[in-house]
Amino acid sequence: MSSKAGDGDKPARKKRQPFRERDPQQKVGPGSPPPEYRWPKGHCPNPAGRPRKKIQEANLPRGVNPLQRMALEHAHKIVGELNGEPITRYGRLLAALEARAHEDPAIAKLLFSTYAVAERETAENDQKSLAWALDYKEKWGPVFERAQAAGRPPPPTYPHPDDLIITSNYSAEIDGPVTEQGAKALAGLIEARDILFDLAASMIENSGDLGARKIYDYCRRKFYRFHRQIPKRLYQKFPSFKAASMEDFEEEADLQA
Repeated sequence: MSSKAGDGDKPARKKRQPFRERDPQQKVGPGSPPPEYRWPKGHCPNPAGRPRKKIQEANLPRGVNPLQRMALEHAHKIVGELNGEPITRYGRLLAALEARAHEDPAIAKLLFSTYAVAERETAENDQKSLAWALDYKEKWGPVFERAQAAGRPPPPTYPHPDDLIITSNYSAEIDGPVTEQGAKALAGLIEARDILFDLAASMIENSGDLGARKIYDYCRRKFYRFHRQIPKRLYQKFPSFKAASMEDFEEEADLQA
């Protein structure tokens, strides 16, 4: 048998003796590697520590691509009025087609095709959204419930299963944040709401004060400016103000005089 060129110049490599033959008494297996493969004492293989838990954001179904989305935003921009009602660029185009549809059968056919395609694609997208929402609620709903029952914070997964609303026409809507950034913004709104609630409750306790009602109304107006941005699962009714009697106001006025 012929050997490769240069083989004679290299020293013969000594074959390593199997570990078990060197020390048959040493047990080697899962969790117990041979000594020469173990980390030395005081050495940490991962000095940076365990990586942070990845924020899981739902892979929401996408109905259209970015170019189509831009085209739709352009088409739905309000450009004027028709019979006293706002009309979009797309609506104005359809109105022009309808005006000529009686004269040109080709335009009528194009208009009908446009309506049919829009209805079909809308129905298909609604079905995809509904199927995705049902699967998502089935997968993550029990996880959030167990965390709440154990008193733990909810998992960093968005959106919250209870923020997925199944509408009456068998489609799905999201009533809440879908990203970590949106969740932080919602936490800020909740904090602001709680501050307004505490201040309003304090004004209710001092309902005999002439300025209490003004401060209460100010808090209430502030609350209703952003309360629609809070998901329905977290909505709380604003505290009601029990008006003081006229005798209380007269007494307060006399004291201030």
